[in-house]
Amino acid sequence: MTTPDLQKRLRTFGIVAIVAGALDLAVHALAFLLSSVWQARYAAEPAVVEPQRLEAALAPVATLMKGVAALIPVMAVGLILVGVGLVRARPWAQRAAQAWSLAALVVLGASVGVHLALVKPRIIAAHDEAAKAGANENALRGYEAMEGAATRQAILRAPFPLALLLTLRRRSGG
Repeated sequence: MTTPDLQKRLRTFGIVAIVAGALDLAVHALAFLLSSVWQARYAAEPAVVEPQRLEAALAPVATLMKGVAALIPVMAVGLILVGVGLVRARPWAQRAAQAWSLAALVVLGASVGVHLALVKPRIIAAHDEAAKAGANENALRGYEAMEGAATRQAILRAPFPLALLLTLRRRSGG
């Protein structure tokens, strides 16, 4: 049984979930569509993160990186569905929100783990190799910018599922 106050909070979470899920889908779609433009830019301007060197460094983990990236739109669609359920006060929505929140935290943790354990060391190695080869400062900055991307994303994304879980936990009296 939910109180009117909790129902109001869950409706707010639902609205935020719909907006956040839609934004995630839009950003992911835009990044996918612009990837060929970015690749052409890097090919035409090798001073910005030498793509061949970076691709070679990341090749051993490329499939895993693509798998983690593919989870973003899946989680975004799930978030939108959960949001609609919360806004409409559907009986299944609270359990779905708990499941989505737990899955989101696992995916974020896996993303950071993959990045820190597998991707970041390869980016650093490629950076060091580029520096030894005399790469210009712009190329070196490009590698440095990529190093903390997954961690920054997790820090930005984790508060929502945590807040939702805490709100739902209060409902259950746990």
